Amino acid sequence: MAFYYRLFISGPRFRRCWIFLIIVTAVVLLLFIVVPWTNKCQNTQTIIRDWSIFSIDNSTEYQQAHSVLSDSSFRRQFRGEEIRHLAFLKVHKAASSTVTSIIQRWSVPYLARLPSINPVKYLLESPNQYEPKKRHDSYTRNRMSVDFGLPEELLHTTDKRKILLYLQELNSEFKLVLIKEYFDESIILLRRMLNWNLRDVLYVSKNSLKYVPKINVRDRHRHKQHSFLDYCLYNFFLRVFWRKVRQQGEDFHMEVAYFRQLRSAVEDFCNEEKRNPAFKRRVFEAEANEFHPDIAINKDLCELMTLNEVDFTNKLKWRQFPNLRP
Repeated sequence: MAFYYRLFISGPRFRRCWIFLIIVTAVVLLLFIVVPWTNKCQNTQTIIRDWSIFSIDNSTEYQQAHSVLSDSSFRRQFRGEEIRHLAFLKVHKAASSTVTSIIQRWSVPYLARLPSINPVKYLLESPNQYEPKKRHDSYTRNRMSVDFGLPEELLHTTDKRKILLYLQELNSEFKLVLIKEYFDESIILLRRMLNWNLRDVLYVSKNSLKYVPKINVRDRHRHKQHSFLDYCLYNFFLRVFWRKVRQQGEDFHMEVAYFRQLRSAVEDFCNEEKRNPAFKRRVFEAEANEFHPDIAINKDLCELMTLNEVDFTNKLKWRQFPNLRP
């Protein structure tokens, strides 16, 4: 399922607007980038309502829930408002990587029935034996499409014309779709769109799989048939993504390359700070240049950036609701 966040942004760097985030991957990284930044804006609050996105009222600018985009109750909450949609989509260069990641990470009953050796092979060879009867209950068949609310009838078709018409409609609702394989390029697009500073989007990589089993050519072909809609979804938004990149100009790739170097240096600093209590260098500094003003990263910020997902989410909750602290 996806995490949903609704934030109201008003500040000197851009006009008042709603930002609606759909996060289905890289949750910690994107929460760290987006949520703390809202505190820098005027008239901005971050309020968490656990489990129910449908209790939105005029004083609520931050929401968290598990749902899917197509829910009619969800859509009614935003009717008539000025909304800028940002979508963080769980995608992979080869969409077949999704199934290996889910099998490794998720404790889902039907996945527990798969053999421990080469489970992807068995799932793709005999999907009817393992997959749930209802397509929406599956985490390994067109899961991205389900989270994006694509209608039930599209889950049962390979009609590219029908699929394309819906994807074009879906694209009109989103200001930006970020691509996981091109995460740094995506983050720089986000930075430019919202006119943030480079420091606002620095992050430390967390919770990444160190090993993802490779899928052979035959199983990859099977998976393309098995999750046809997810491949259409990914390829469509990948084309949209690169079209937006081409519109940025020559300096975009220079900024991405510099951002990678800076982010890597910050990550090394923060990891060393965490590993070695005797580490003497208390502040990471980067002098102002064409990409950013002076940057200083201290120990407190490093601690925040290196928290795991559960601790970071709890920290956000406790900041907003001190009475929830154990």
